Amino acid sequence: GRRVQETPAQIWAKTHHCRSVYYPFEIYGKQRSKFSKSVILAEILGFILGPEAFITQNESRATFYLKNRLCRTRPCIAHNYKACPEESVSPVNFCEMHGTPEGKKIVLYQGMLSEGRWLDRLVLSAKYLRDDAVLVLMGPKQQPWWDDNIGPLLSEPDLVNRLFILENV
Repeated sequence: GRRVQETPAQIWAKTHHCRSVYYPFEIYGKQRSKFSKSVILAEILGFILGPEAFITQNESRATFYLKNRLCRTRPCIAHNYKACPEESVSPVNFCEMHGTPEGKKIVLYQGMLSEGRWLDRLVLSAKYLRDDAVLVLMGPKQQPWWDDNIGPLLSEPDLVNRLFILENV
């Protein structure tokens, strides 16, 4: 059979001999809007009952849970990206490599171009960028969602030379 990969919460629980670990991953945005009130109540109730450990992705989310969700357990920060050793980094010219305008500031979204990430709003926001900035979306597109929902927005004249969509790196 296929071995199922353990989640960070399962690894933490085993390592630290914890009975309960709370690991909220990507519970923001559209993916929870249908059940928002229930999720918030469940989170608060869960924090009142007190998990033995709490893992989240960054300092700002940890602060949010401490201030807004009555979390009494000090969050452990488990960044959801791989560390890159300094010596392996070599400078590249992003604009030259990807065909974006030289001399412009880049507002970069890198990740799945999929439902539940408010990408429609992000795309439309590009028309409000200053003249010295562009929006670059980089990642694999979820089809047919992308063509049905984002495709029609791309023909807006205000987005010309302000929005660039690149393939995944």
